[in-house]
Amino acid sequence: MPPAKKTTKKTTKKTTKKATKKKTKKKTFATIPSGTEVHWAYRGAIGHGTVVGIATRGTTNATTRYKVRQHDHHPGEKPVLIHTGAALKRG
Repeated sequence: MPPAKKTTKKTTKKTTKKATKKKTKKKTFATIPSGTEVHWAYRGAIGHGTVVGIATRGTTNATTRYKVRQHDHHPGEKPVLIHTGAALKRG
């Protein structure tokens, strides 16, 4: 049996401008800062609270999920909830 031929391939990694832009794309939207008082509608009632931080950063302010400490939570409810930015209103 004849010996196997050795082939050498030179591989070069090409990056296109589109791929580079996609990698370095920055988040250009403003999030709701911690300490901001917010309210939201839930089952015909209005909840009140203060933003504690970001749970998950989305692609827009509406899809970002925020941790909110409730001001008026009842026994059995969690004191810190997670809401999307679309559900929260400032003030």
